[in-house]
Amino acid sequence: MRIFLNVLLPSIRQILIIILFLPCCSIINAQRLNTGITFDVYGFHPTKFPTDIIFSETNYKAYYIKQYQAPRGLTENISANLVVDYSRFFLSLKFGIAALPNGIVYKYSYPVGGGEFTDYYSEISYQMTDLSGSIGYYVNRQRLVKIYLEAGLGRSSAYFYSESMSTDPKFSSQWTDRHEITDYLQLDKSFTYILTGIGFRMDIMAISARYKIRIGDFNTYYSSLSFGLTVYTKFSKLRKHYIYQPEE
Repeated sequence: MRIFLNVLLPSIRQILIIILFLPCCSIINAQRLNTGITFDVYGFHPTKFPTDIIFSETNYKAYYIKQYQAPRGLTENISANLVVDYSRFFLSLKFGIAALPNGIVYKYSYPVGGGEFTDYYSEISYQMTDLSGSIGYYVNRQRLVKIYLEAGLGRSSAYFYSESMSTDPKFSSQWTDRHEITDYLQLDKSFTYILTGIGFRMDIMAISARYKIRIGDFNTYYSSLSFGLTVYTKFSKLRKHYIYQPEE
């Protein structure tokens, strides 16, 4: 599996570069050019840990953890967009900041004897730069509300990351910078992801859902499903060029 990923990742990087380069190369021949801003406001984070037992990174404890968890919460993902339309197809380039203002919470338990457990919670917060490129298709181009599908690749790089631990799910008291699951999640590291999405566009505005799946040499499966709003700040129809042939 590791050998397969080592072969696959360079190809993924090349594809990502091509996808991000296409909008810049294709603007001259495009039918429409749009710039805009996207705000993602809420998200789910489906996560699957490699085992149901994890070992503390700060002491000798071993915790029981539910392998599949999907914490949810508010997000502050803001990105600038460049969209180039070709009839039913479009190319999209996004660059922005992805953040979790209130963090996302994972739960795990420690056995204290007699079949009893003490529950612990880790709250993960981060801020990341986010760059992605995608290809989309309008399902119904002529209607007022245009449904579209998209798929592409992206790259996220964390410049801020923190983990806090508590026995209270509301974190009324906590241990700050207590890294219990950081090495399992590895969200403090840069990663590449594939994305799929669906949206509903109404000329200068669109509502969308985008699902991102982290890929690469990571033991824990991590993904995010975010919901947001895009406002297009510029809409222009580009001229078509014709070759003039004088009459004989």
